[in-house]
Parts: sequence; structure tokens; C-alpha cells
Amino acid sequence: MLLHAVVLYTMLAPSQKIVQVVQKDAIPAIDDPKFVSAEEGDRFLSDNELVIGLFDGEAAKAYSAWVLDGHEIVNDRLGDIPIAVTW
Repeated sequence: MLLHAVVLYTMLAPSQKIVQVVQKDAIPAIDDPKFVSAEEGDRFLSDNELVIGLFDGEAAKAYSAWVLDGHEIVNDRLGDIPIAVTW
């Protein structure tokens, strides 16, 4: 099974320091995500809502950016493959 993903990242300049803002594990991951149908999602998501979408050729899942803002990581499965969706 082949999954396609888009990876976006930025690099820090050598003079920049990484500053810890919150303690380790202060932002809880979502370990048991709940999903709704696309039709139900259309009732509360706007047309321009930012999501991270995954499709494995059979199943499609969308992870809302506004939910990920508060959690940053979703531990899930796409078919039989364990995945981590990060924001």
C-alpha cells in the first residue's frame, strides 16, 4: 500500500535558539479520534476550513486544523497502518 504525503518544514538559522514554551507532554495527543461522515462534517465545517487529508485508495480521513491547534498530534490508523498526524 502506497501513501502519499506532503511534508512542510522550516529550518532554523544557526544563530536561532529553540525555546521551550510549555513543559514536555503538556499538550495531550488524541489517541482515539472520532470521525463523522462527510455529510455531517459539511454542517459544521466551512468550505475553506483547513484540514489534513489522508486517502489510502479505499478510505479517506480528514483532520481539522482547528482541533489540531489544541492537540498537535493524532495517533490513528489508516487501514492496518499506524499513523501519527502532526500539526
